[in-house]
Amino acid sequence: MSEKARQRLILLALLAVAAGVLIFFAKVPFRRWQERRLVDAAQRFMEKGELRDAYLSSREALLKNPKSIPACSIVAQIAELEQSPAAILWRQQLTDLQPGSSGPLIDLATTATRFGETFIAEQSLSQVREADRNDLPFLQASASLAIAQKSYDIAERYFQKALEITPGDDGLRLNLANIRLASGRPEQIAQARATLESLQAKPQFRQAALRAMISDARLRGDSARAMQLTTKLNQDANATMGDRLLQLDELDHSKSKEFTPELSKLQTLAGNRPELIYLVMTWMNAHGLPAQSLEWCESLPGKIRAQMPVPLAEAEARTALADWKKLRDLVKESDWGDLEFMRLALHSRVLFETDGRRRRSEFRAMWESATNATRGNPNALVMLGRLVNGWGWKQEAIEAWWLAAKNNTGGRAALKALFTHYSAEKNTRELYRVARRVAEVEPANPIAKNNVASLALLLGLDEPEAHRLAAENYKLAPAQPVVAATYAFSLHRKKRTGEAVAILKQLPPSALADPSIAACYGFLLAQNGEPGAARQFLDAANREKEKLFPEEVALIDSALKGLP
Repeated sequence: MSEKARQRLILLALLAVAAGVLIFFAKVPFRRWQERRLVDAAQRFMEKGELRDAYLSSREALLKNPKSIPACSIVAQIAELEQSPAAILWRQQLTDLQPGSSGPLIDLATTATRFGETFIAEQSLSQVREADRNDLPFLQASASLAIAQKSYDIAERYFQKALEITPGDDGLRLNLANIRLASGRPEQIAQARATLESLQAKPQFRQAALRAMISDARLRGDSARAMQLTTKLNQDANATMGDRLLQLDELDHSKSKEFTPELSKLQTLAGNRPELIYLVMTWMNAHGLPAQSLEWCESLPGKIRAQMPVPLAEAEARTALADWKKLRDLVKESDWGDLEFMRLALHSRVLFETDGRRRRSEFRAMWESATNATRGNPNALVMLGRLVNGWGWKQEAIEAWWLAAKNNTGGRAALKALFTHYSAEKNTRELYRVARRVAEVEPANPIAKNNVASLALLLGLDEPEAHRLAAENYKLAPAQPVVAATYAFSLHRKKRTGEAVAILKQLPPSALADPSIAACYGFLLAQNGEPGAARQFLDAANREKEKLFPEEVALIDSALKGLP
């Protein structure tokens, strides 16, 4: 080959490489243009209420760019509008796409609270930046979570703090009034009722005020007043399906002849909208009408019946009726998309209830498919655990939560679930295992360190580490009663009981009313040769021993036996 021909070949090769590079980089802006076009289309569909088309456009945009925040946000909104628990998973994805941003974490907490996943909500709020914790979105999300947990005093504090930021905000006044209705304090209740009466005169707060007043009437057992208010609420042109179900509640409670016609009217009103069908079906399932719920479901067009979240309500009804054959048909050959792990869990339930006891290997294989379908997503695993825990499947719930707990950040909700579970069981050894994992994830958390130290000392495990943690914590927070009690018990284990008693004598009487601290103090007084002082604390702790761990009860028993 001549030199000229060789140079020509090299030039052609270089041109081919350059063309390839240009094509590659040209694809990137083209894909971005496609993504923007699809997102814009999805937004237009959303504005027209065409959720299915909006969903398809957004999912296509995510195929072009899996990290598209606008597309992901639209899918999350659609899932929320459809009342689908998949909204939690999409809100979580938005937090993953925007690490360190408080807004998505607060949105995730709000969504999780709405679906009853309080452990996930707690985890999300715990990750919000300190600088954003005095802002209204955080305070309102925290208050909503506290209400879901029935911690009304905590919710009230959050709303009061929010009112300090925006004094005179009628929305916050309404929320605060709603909380105070449950306070049990007559003067606050009267003031709250007056606030709600005034706010219902304002169009933008009328519906929310009426809902709060209905809740109050129910709490007082005033059915006539509740019926009057629900009728008034549903006369509003903006009444929601939830408002109509409030009225149905009253008709059901009063055994009214209007109940059946009103229920039929709501089924007609739901039309072919899956999210409304789901709301009505779940209401019927919860009110002892699963057979009627299924009868209606079976009358729906197949396309609507198969659309999420209707299959969730159908599965709930068939489970309530132990209709395992038709539940098998529902979950056997289908695809539930983001909630596929729930379908597989229900399939494993069918196998268990029919032939799973005899063919356990098939049941276990299906259950493992359900956990695998979460793809290790910690929030999906937490949701799966809560689902099966509601069935009484303690072992499987624990398996799901421990799988989630392996995740260093997303596993906190699972660890909270495990801690709650083992605390209720008084299973100190497993609780210690959870506490150690929490401390691994949050090594600077003083509560986590204290739990490890106190449980280790109770169990007589890993004492050198327990002594170190107890001393470190006490040095940082000597006024904290639980920290002082752990350090005092640590000193006793090191045969320094006199010093231990001196520390606990400095605690205020309110702290010593805690049965766990009273048990520790009484035991240490007895060991220090002060039987007279010891008895009152041991007896007080013994009266509430159902709140204590077995090892604490054993300390009380041994101390009482040694008293004169």
